[in-house]
Amino acid sequence: MVELEKQLQNEVKQLFELGAQADQGEASLPEGLNIEDEIAFRKVRLETLANTKAALEVWAQARYAQEKAEYMAKMQVREEKAKKQGEKPRGKPPEPPTEGPHEKDQYNFTDPASRIMKNSTNNGMTSTTTPR
Repeated sequence: MVELEKQLQNEVKQLFELGAQADQGEASLPEGLNIEDEIAFRKVRLETLANTKAALEVWAQARYAQEKAEYMAKMQVREEKAKKQGEKPRGKPPEPPTEGPHEKDQYNFTDPASRIMKNSTNNGMTSTTTPR
């Protein structure tokens, strides 16, 4: 998402430069190119990316709170078990949750409950998990 955002910002900058050159008569615009429409289109995409980032951040905060509660419960059980047995617990301690959105988090504005899930052929398929 960061790469796409940088690419769009770079394209907007290039379009502004192309428009300035065309205004000064240094370059001619390709036929059918409307710079205002192209810039507006890319700005809308940048706004959509910003909204997506905000939605993912909210979702990640909720997930982090839940994962942290589960982590604390596991650590409490582990500590109680250690006190009861009188020795250090065996095995690796559970991994603490990470804050913020993960690299592969997704958000779908038309259907927020759906996610892209792998199927048996290892292709991505949009799926919705329903609570039972």
